[in-house]
Amino acid sequence: DSVTSIGDYAFYACDSLTSVVIGDSVTNIGVYAFRCRNLETVYYTGSEEEWTKISIGSGIDYLKNANIIYNYGD
Repeated sequence: DSVTSIGDYAFYACDSLTSVVIGDSVTNIGVYAFRCRNLETVYYTGSEEEWTKISIGSGIDYLKNANIIYNYGD
């Protein structure tokens, strides 16, 4: 819950990453942070509305194309 930003290139070329949990405290995702070609599912602890408010950098097509599960953990 204390993570507010995922830095540039944080998981760059991490092709073994197939899913990730992102907390609703995250307000920024940096450029190429999730350049992971096998990323399929993102579990987000917040709502869809909160997700749209996150500042997301460029080069994260795999993140945008993943299946996003909102309100994870409720």
